[in-house]
Amino acid sequence: MKKLLIVVMFFIVVLVSGCTGNTDFSITGNENIQVEVGSALPNLLEGVAIEGEVTEQLLKVDTSSVNMNIIGDYNIVFYIELDEERIYEETIVLSVVESVTVANPHPVILGAVNITYILGEEIPDLLEGIRVEDPKFGDITPALTIDDSEIVYDTFGVYEIEYTASNADGYYASITKTVEVTGGDIFALPDDFYIVSANNMYGIVDEDQNVIVPLEYDDIFYFGAGIVRLQKDGMFFFYNSETNQYFQSEYTINMYGDNGLAIASNGTKYGYVDTNGEVVIDFQFSSGSLFMDGIAFVSYGTFSQGIINEQGETLLPLIHRQISFLDNGYVKTMINDGTYIYDDEYNLVFECESIIGDSYMINDDEYYIFSENQKQGVLDNEFNIIIEAEYETVTVEEELLFLVVNSLNTVIHNIENETTIVNSTYHEFEDFGLFVCTDGDCGLYDKMTLELIIEQEYVFIGELNDDLLIVQNSEDELGIVDNLGNEVIPCIYESIYLPAIGRMSLYKDEEYFLADYDGNMLTGAYTYIFTYNSLGHAMVENTSGFYGLIDMDGVEILPAVYSTLEYNNNGFYYTRDSSVPNASNMGVLDSNFNVVIPNHYYQIYFYSEGIFSAKLDYSDDTSSGYVDTTNTVVVPMIYEEVSSMNEGYGVVKLGAGRYLYVDAFGNILPTPEFYSASVFRDGYARVQLTSNANSKGVIDTTGSTIVSCVYKSVTDIQGGFFVVVFSDNTRNYVDLNDNLLLAENVDNAGNFIYGVAVINDDGVESLINSSGEIIIEDKSAISIFEDSIYVIGLDIDYYYYGFDGELLFRQSFYQTIPFIDGYALVWTGTLESGFININGDAILPITYNYLINLGDTHYLVSKDGYNVAIVNEEGILTRYFYDDDEEVISYLEYGLNLKLYDSLDNLLGTYEYDDIVAHTAEGNYLFEVDGKYILIDSEGEPLFDETYDHIYIVGDGYIIVKNDLKCGLIDPFGELIMPLQYDILSVDIDNGIIFAINGGYYGIYDIEGNEIIPNIYDYIQYVVK
Repeated sequence: MKKLLIVVMFFIVVLVSGCTGNTDFSITGNENIQVEVGSALPNLLEGVAIEGEVTEQLLKVDTSSVNMNIIGDYNIVFYIELDEERIYEETIVLSVVESVTVANPHPVILGAVNITYILGEEIPDLLEGIRVEDPKFGDITPALTIDDSEIVYDTFGVYEIEYTASNADGYYASITKTVEVTGGDIFALPDDFYIVSANNMYGIVDEDQNVIVPLEYDDIFYFGAGIVRLQKDGMFFFYNSETNQYFQSEYTINMYGDNGLAIASNGTKYGYVDTNGEVVIDFQFSSGSLFMDGIAFVSYGTFSQGIINEQGETLLPLIHRQISFLDNGYVKTMINDGTYIYDDEYNLVFECESIIGDSYMINDDEYYIFSENQKQGVLDNEFNIIIEAEYETVTVEEELLFLVVNSLNTVIHNIENETTIVNSTYHEFEDFGLFVCTDGDCGLYDKMTLELIIEQEYVFIGELNDDLLIVQNSEDELGIVDNLGNEVIPCIYESIYLPAIGRMSLYKDEEYFLADYDGNMLTGAYTYIFTYNSLGHAMVENTSGFYGLIDMDGVEILPAVYSTLEYNNNGFYYTRDSSVPNASNMGVLDSNFNVVIPNHYYQIYFYSEGIFSAKLDYSDDTSSGYVDTTNTVVVPMIYEEVSSMNEGYGVVKLGAGRYLYVDAFGNILPTPEFYSASVFRDGYARVQLTSNANSKGVIDTTGSTIVSCVYKSVTDIQGGFFVVVFSDNTRNYVDLNDNLLLAENVDNAGNFIYGVAVINDDGVESLINSSGEIIIEDKSAISIFEDSIYVIGLDIDYYYYGFDGELLFRQSFYQTIPFIDGYALVWTGTLESGFININGDAILPITYNYLINLGDTHYLVSKDGYNVAIVNEEGILTRYFYDDDEEVISYLEYGLNLKLYDSLDNLLGTYEYDDIVAHTAEGNYLFEVDGKYILIDSEGEPLFDETYDHIYIVGDGYIIVKNDLKCGLIDPFGELIMPLQYDILSVDIDNGIIFAINGGYYGIYDIEGNEIIPNIYDYIQYVVK
């Protein structure tokens, strides 16, 4: 192939005459050239172009004068032809020579530039745009080589690359360029910004939605101190927004502290790096903390902890087992041989065996208990010794120090007034003071000041009442002192007890004395003084063993002449007169001590219906009968035994297995003699006719048989029926006409209540009416309430029925208390409680945590920490709301409507709502109505007109509301500032922003509801730099 050399030269545009008049043309790239003789004619149109308003197709070249085989200069004409007419032409010279001469034989490398590569992007093509031109051989780009061996594309840095090319003659060219590996564009971070994500890519925007970092990264995390970590294609790198520098780190960097240092690890050890990733404190620690207030905790292991400053200088040597900062600014450390205290400049100020526990507050001052040589003492909050370590233990109780010398000696010390009690062997805090004993000698001290109240001369001191103390001396003798230690009753008594309020019974040398609380002796000696009865009388016993009565002043009101003296609470005293020589000496006195029955009966038993049951002679088995309150024998004393008089009749025993009934006039009821008999109740008595156990029945007060005496057992009448038990232990009911109610006996039969009864047969329960008809059949359990029937079905569901057997309602309550006056207390399975009426309607919402019966149909219930007092069983209740000082600020009264009152009982409003849910910190009230919610302000007025499915109080008066699963925001003035169109709202009160999610996309709004960032991101993180 012939060599061709393009020679650059300037040329003059030749204007051709006779053209069409438009000469605004020029031809470029047509330059004089040299070619070797005998070579082929080169393509002269290559690289030539027209400038002007004609097309390239009109350009032609005239080479007709050229002879490539003859040396010489030939004219080459470039022309523009239009309609076979040359309208413009230019001429160059083509020289055919023996040999082409070249001034510079080296090739030239063109297009090479320095390259910037952003980490994570596509690796650049280093040959793109590069070509090699040779003055002799033309384009020899294929001969280009490149050395890029220094480049590490995943590591920041500036790397050199070398391009080299050589021609066939051995001439070469070389050029060096650089590739800079960096993280990307520089950017500045404002004081607060947002890390956002969309389509799994992360970026950063500011509050004006300006893009700070485009959505190009796999992850972005703010490390603090202006440092952002970026991730792209699995590679992590950092950007310092303060210095606008990217950096990488071969270490694992944790968060940065406020001082710009981050703790980092090299895999096994920890050190600290600065905001350029440079190591400033070597990797030498097994653990470390962020710097706070210029210091960091570091360690070489569990037992090698210390403190360093930001320069890595050791402030506290790494020899400590545990380091903690105390509230007073001191540092407490532990080393194997003890505990050390350092000041805030890390100077050692105290060392000891150990500091025991935390500090103790005594009279608002801080103290520490320390030990040394296994003894304990006390330090103040500057670690000055105020009590030497001389005690086995030191404890703090009720702001007093208890210094135990040994098991028999404790020193009690008041730091404030320097008062000390020594040699205490026992102490006990009581409401009335500090009880202290020394070797068995006990006294009483003021538990605040340790001022002596009662000398240590007793073995026991106890509280009698708010003003009096009972004391016991070493001789086990008791006395009374007041709460100032003044003697009220000398310490000479063996026992003291209180027979009545304001009175003391004092016992000494087998004698009792009555005294008042002032120590005045009210009586002489008695063998015993009994407790006062409801009439204000106390029975006393004299040395002869006889009984009398005294009043509250100790005055004898009934002489002690009775061997028996009993008060029967019916206004009568039963007495035995010791002056009557035989055993028939029992009589009766009334409450004024008048003789009702003289003392000539052996035994007086029952008193009922104005008649006493009595026995006249203990030696005569047939001397029992009845006597009235006028001492008139109304039934002769001829029976072995008599019962109490009930409903006008008593049971009298004629002999073994022989019983009859007599009335209050001694008339015998016309019946056969019974083997056993009970007293009349409700006009009927149960009897057994013979010794046969299956001969029991019932008679009425006329002696007529109501229930035949053929049963094993029979109950008292209830609801018009007797329950009878057959010999096979089956049961049935018998009415007043001696008819069986049920066609077939059952296993068990309950009493009739409210006209119905529960029967049980084969393990299931049914309910019958008074006709014997089953009105509720086959249930697990049936309970009869006052107003309804409570039923647990075999399916363990719960039901309420009326007494006609009709279902009232099915309920889901876990437990129910019987209806009273139409209302019942119920619990749910989650133990929420409330009240329902007979229709199953909740008249007190079933939302309370517990209800406590206060008696008289009042209950105390708890809900969300609030106490609510139910004022009656109709469900009217009062719920109280308190301020931080536990003072009532308002209360809500439940009833047909809810009524809200302030603390002065002023009615704030009446509401047809279901219940109140909460009282907010802003003083508003959250009410529930038909499953929705509304807010009432502290004046009782609604904050807004709408009700919502949910209301969330977020603070500072802002409220998130929700309807149909969409959220909105209401400001403190009740205005809806963000419409109900968001899936989720989260209010950051401290920073004044609102996070909103709608359709899965995040947005940011200011606290007034104005859009900061639209809902276009998959994720947003708010960052304060």
